[in-house]
Amino acid sequence: MRRAVTIAAIALCAGGCYRASVNTGLEAAAEPNTQSRWTNSWFAGLIGPGDFDAADFCGGRNAAAVETKHTFLNLLVETVTLFVYAPVTVTVTCARQ
Repeated sequence: MRRAVTIAAIALCAGGCYRASVNTGLEAAAEPNTQSRWTNSWFAGLIGPGDFDAADFCGGRNAAAVETKHTFLNLLVETVTLFVYAPVTVTVTCARQ
């Protein structure tokens, strides 16, 4: 029983959320247009989401900031699919024109 509790504790600590942000140096719009989408990654993130164009989020405009994060909901979906599908949330804040 003690071994099972130890393994469960290690699994909970290892399966945390993460976040990475990139600021482009451009000024955000006066009323920031922020969009979030899930991107697909596979096998616990071993096969990453690949490239995406941040301008697609902003209708052709440049992005002021891009943030990728692995949220609790992403982790829940990843666990239900036995770590085959591992979505990542991407949030893009559009720059001033």
